[in-house]
Amino acid sequence: MKKHYKAVNLPMLDWLMFGGWRSIVVEKQALQDLIDIEERLQVLAPIGDDNRRGLWIYVHRGLPSAWYTRQEALDEGVIEHQEDYLKKWREHYPDKGRWFFVETSCYHQGHLLIISDGAGHYCSIKSYHNSTDDRSFADFEWFTTELLQIIRETVEDILNNVANYNNKVAAGLEYWQRMGRIPRAYFNKICPGNIIHPKDPGRAQTILKEIIEHPREPLGKMTIRDYCHYYKIACLAESHLRDYLDYNKENLDFYRQGNIYQIPSHLRLDSEESFRRFAHTDHFGELKCHTARLRATKYYTPGGWMFYLSYDTDFRLNEVMDIMVALYDAGAPLLVQDADKLLAILEEKDYVLLYGDSDWRSAIGPKEGTCTSLPERHMCGIDGNMTLEQRESLIHNAEWLPIPDVAIDMPVPLEHPVYQKYPSAESKTVGELLQLAHNNLIICFDIRFDTNGYYPYGHSNLRFRTYNEAVLMALQIM
Repeated sequence: MKKHYKAVNLPMLDWLMFGGWRSIVVEKQALQDLIDIEERLQVLAPIGDDNRRGLWIYVHRGLPSAWYTRQEALDEGVIEHQEDYLKKWREHYPDKGRWFFVETSCYHQGHLLIISDGAGHYCSIKSYHNSTDDRSFADFEWFTTELLQIIRETVEDILNNVANYNNKVAAGLEYWQRMGRIPRAYFNKICPGNIIHPKDPGRAQTILKEIIEHPREPLGKMTIRDYCHYYKIACLAESHLRDYLDYNKENLDFYRQGNIYQIPSHLRLDSEESFRRFAHTDHFGELKCHTARLRATKYYTPGGWMFYLSYDTDFRLNEVMDIMVALYDAGAPLLVQDADKLLAILEEKDYVLLYGDSDWRSAIGPKEGTCTSLPERHMCGIDGNMTLEQRESLIHNAEWLPIPDVAIDMPVPLEHPVYQKYPSAESKTVGELLQLAHNNLIICFDIRFDTNGYYPYGHSNLRFRTYNEAVLMALQIM
């Protein structure tokens, strides 16, 4: 495909994914294009529930004017001189094109199309509103009509030679678009600046082992005053907060400073019943910089109170463990989210997941403690990114997951057990079998990992990695 499309090109997809227009609602001709794309993909094997199909398309960077015209680049301050125009364009788009994953799905009368770079960045085009972030375009056919043409050409390539297509995708995908993992010991040697190293790693290891093997006895009572005491200890461990928090304040006043939610005046500070009300009405427990959360709970120990330290991101894991040490040394009975993973991180016995969206924790499998992203080649050494040498060393030493093949939807032989549940005189495709199952059963799945423990693209509830897996699911749900 050598044609330079005016609308579907790298600058336009960057604008859709990163320019605040990630969710677009269409109508009229654009909606018909969306439905036509969905119908065109029906020849492919399903990759998930809701009639989901998907394939990779190759998108060219387009002509320089698709990025900026010379005058626009000058007016926006992108370049200072006209002669810098092509050089700056090539710096932004050094490659002639890039692969993107397109998937469609349909639930009742709602149609959805998602375009993803395979690394957590995406935009959606759909027929319905379900978010205040949705943007409506009555005339979006200037984009969807070209996308439909690219889909037609790509499907034709697949039908002509699906093996050749899959090989081309596997060879063309950049490593930052793929998913792999590397032993932490290797990662720490290659990227010593990214080592997770709390202030006292030896003490942190000892505490994690004790929490895992012999957790402390819970407290018999919990009050607002007790909670605020340990809350301040946790915040004291976050050294970067010292510049704007007054640590001389008494525990209760310290909790109040800067918190959106305040302690209601009618609650008694030394009453467990008041603490229960406080815990249910207040978003208590979120530490000042959102590094972690500290909750007092009886959920895990119905006979008494424990503190549960949790976190949502790998960012500042050093300080999460510093908070843990401070609380534990202050006598707090403590439970820690993924304590076994934190211990494996310190002992260098786990893996680092290599993935484009390093903040996306749901991509992390059972053997990976943290996630990091590989920069694009031309971004190495810029804005704090790893060097090109580090990037190449990670790629060389990592284990890389194979790219799931795109398959053509083929008839399932009549001798397959699925027909014992749904007799048929004619063989049906996997897509037809799944559609029959959907028509006879309301399916409410929330499966976050595929068969390898990963969730590769991030936009579906249920995803199949192989054709046989889709057949098996049809058998199970009918």
